Amino acid sequence: MLFRTYSYQFVNVHTHFHTGEYKLTKIGDGGISHVVNVNGSSNETYTVMLMDKMSEREIKKEPNLTAFEIPFKLLKPCTFYKVRVNGCEPIGDLTFTYSEKGKTVNETVVTSVNDEEVCFKEVRDPQKWNLTKCVKITVNNSCNRIPELIKLDTCSYTMMVNMPPVKPHIYFNQAIPSQFEWTNKPEQCNDNLNIICTHDENTTTYVYNKSVSLLPDKKYYCFGEYPYEKPISSDKLSFKINCATCVTHQTGTGTDCSMEGLEPYTKYSCSITAGVSKHEYTIYTGETETLPSEPLRPVEPIYAENLIEAYKNKIADEGRLFMDEFQSIPRIFSNYTIKEAKKQENQSKNRYVDILPCKYHSNDYNRVPLTTGGEREYINASFIEIKCAQYWPSLDRETEIFEDFVVKIRAEEHCPDYIIRYLVLANKREKAPEREVTHIQFISWPDHGVPQDPSLLLKLRRRVNSFKNFFSGPVVVHCSAGVGRTGTYIGIDAMIESLEAEGRVDIYGFVAKLRRQRCLMVQVEKLPKFKNWRTFNTGSSEDNKKKNRYSSHIPYDFNRVLFRLEIEGNQTSDPEDEDEYSSDEEEESNEYINASFIDGYWCHKSLIAAQGPLPNTTEEFLLMLYQQQTKTLVMLTDCQEDGKDYCSQYWGDEKKVFGDMEIEVKKTESFPAYVRRRLEIQSTKKKDILEVDQYQFLKWRGTELPENAQELIEMMKSIRENGNYDNSKMDRSIPIVVHCNNGSSRTGVFCALWNLMDCVLTEKLVDVFQEIKNLRKMRQGMVETFEQYQFLYTAIEGAFPVQNGAIKTPTATDSAQVINETTALLTEANSTTGADQKEAEDSKATESSEQEATENSTAAPSPAEGDGEKTTTEGPNNGPAATTVEV
Repeated sequence: MLFRTYSYQFVNVHTHFHTGEYKLTKIGDGGISHVVNVNGSSNETYTVMLMDKMSEREIKKEPNLTAFEIPFKLLKPCTFYKVRVNGCEPIGDLTFTYSEKGKTVNETVVTSVNDEEVCFKEVRDPQKWNLTKCVKITVNNSCNRIPELIKLDTCSYTMMVNMPPVKPHIYFNQAIPSQFEWTNKPEQCNDNLNIICTHDENTTTYVYNKSVSLLPDKKYYCFGEYPYEKPISSDKLSFKINCATCVTHQTGTGTDCSMEGLEPYTKYSCSITAGVSKHEYTIYTGETETLPSEPLRPVEPIYAENLIEAYKNKIADEGRLFMDEFQSIPRIFSNYTIKEAKKQENQSKNRYVDILPCKYHSNDYNRVPLTTGGEREYINASFIEIKCAQYWPSLDRETEIFEDFVVKIRAEEHCPDYIIRYLVLANKREKAPEREVTHIQFISWPDHGVPQDPSLLLKLRRRVNSFKNFFSGPVVVHCSAGVGRTGTYIGIDAMIESLEAEGRVDIYGFVAKLRRQRCLMVQVEKLPKFKNWRTFNTGSSEDNKKKNRYSSHIPYDFNRVLFRLEIEGNQTSDPEDEDEYSSDEEEESNEYINASFIDGYWCHKSLIAAQGPLPNTTEEFLLMLYQQQTKTLVMLTDCQEDGKDYCSQYWGDEKKVFGDMEIEVKKTESFPAYVRRRLEIQSTKKKDILEVDQYQFLKWRGTELPENAQELIEMMKSIRENGNYDNSKMDRSIPIVVHCNNGSSRTGVFCALWNLMDCVLTEKLVDVFQEIKNLRKMRQGMVETFEQYQFLYTAIEGAFPVQNGAIKTPTATDSAQVINETTALLTEANSTTGADQKEAEDSKATESSEQEATENSTAAPSPAEGDGEKTTTEGPNNGPAATTVEV
């Protein structure tokens, strides 16, 4: 015997005495499924509720009514229902269902449609059942008749539905002949898209991909409409026709004319004539230049010593000078034609209709030609020290075949900001050796913006350059369209090379040069936003001065830990919204604590640097741990050192109470260099108990450094193991809280070493210099002395011994490198140059963009498993290596 049980969720809105009884009677015809009969007071208003497993709804609510009908049109077949009447006692069984065999519904009607989905309803017998289905619109199901399964309690229905296309995107191509284009048209959809345009209160309908004649100097407002049960419309497109010039009129009909054979930098006398009803009309006469004699502004290159000042001047007033200068560069240089890209057979090879490689005069200027079987082929790529983009197989598939090309993947390395893949490329039709390709995919570039931290692109450039060698071919750079992010990366690379070679940069001239080689390069002028960057108004206010242990170590406003007395959990802003900090948030956060969010290697805000709590801030310190749900707490000081108060003791042998916060030590473990305590923290306002592992390092006194750096390393390894901080983003969303006396000096060393260890374990290389620069952007006084800076090299060298210029991990053959923006490869801690010492001691210098610009790259580890320092070279089985960068 089979029993079936169902659970129902009742929502009790009001509690009152029962005033009657009710029962359920089956009808089954006349469009009525059941009747609910109520025996109660004639003056009472009864509400009948109908429930299935997913929802509950009100059928009727009327006074003096004792019989309530449940029509079929409210029900689905094969579905269990239950009836409830508020204020009445049930009599008998109140559940019912209609079991049918699963069917295929061939006739449907559209009930609603929007940009994302379309909803259908059965029309076979719409008065009997309420059978509906909403389907998401995708490119694959657009304009197709597809089956959609409707799973009910005891059977399933298949509904055949006719899908509309995805929301159309339209574009007006002003080339001659001008026409409207449906840029995202699914292949399976027909050509029924109508373009409806309005100007000066006149409305005209056009067909896309057909030649149109529009009036010049008129503002048009157009949208595309696809015929459907409920029409599907595109967003509105507005544009104004600007007159074009041409030399010859080939066909004598309409606007089909060409401008072949024009020379650059040349003045032409031009005319356009048209014939209508055997009459000839002159449309345009005049002189024009293919490229004006002074097409660009006379913007002088900027020398290295003036770079910072020039940047400050241009970024002032919300970057007004930057924007004005950028917008003066032509987006497209019209004297370079795009005829090959516009050929019908090449249309499907262009991702975007307005981003095309150009052709200069009668010869291929910078379009990348491909040769296949002796024939010239077209690809949307331009020579700007780049070639083309490639796709790659996943690790589980290992190999992908794209027509004549076979691509294999050897290995894949995941880093926080990019993924490195080691590929092998072979051509089946040629006997040439395989090519090794290093593919680097940058993943920290937000859509419609720029990376928040410019140093990420400098880090990417160093990593890309580390793979280059004498035998490498050109570096291939691509993004989605091959212009915005691609142009930005190429520009940064070229300007740094210019600084190194000539001591100056010409950004304006180089962007113009890029756009002569490929249109729209460096697409937008957007700059990172740095609101309230490096101000510390909150911490230095009169009300909060008493909460700071030292006036020289105050958190910046943009990344201080937002804090409330109310127990509401984590009240911090989103890690990606650092630039959106405002005074409104400051007002909402009515309490202040001397603590700063610090970016980790894997995640934003994965560390908190805090001062040692004062007697008057201990409650807030514990409350911060409680709100942040901290599970790891690192203490790098004693409570008192050399007779000075470094930290108010916030724990004891017995339970301690600080205001509304309670803390108790549940377990203590002693090690040679540190103590680990299991703490329980609780608020008297909540029942939740927070368990925290506190690690107190015992071998740090005053201004001295630990005698044995490896003792600090061992404690950090214990934290990684016990806290499950593996080499990934897992378990990194809850920040580790680190404190010493001031939250900067020793804390800065710990945070730097923590991030550097993550980096060396992932990428087999570290950049101590850049790490300290990043930390100092987030809190004052991080790594205060040159001795602390050098200590980091000593610690890394001890944890990963240096051999032949590379750092060796003790338990594996993987190699790593210690690199620096100014000194390339450092083989040991004492090899730090005098320039580095100056940078380490001078906060302002380490934060200057001049040092960011003058960088050198180092050799990279081989992509092969465990190959140590061997670099890729040309051999008997492999051709020249190549590097592909995806931004």
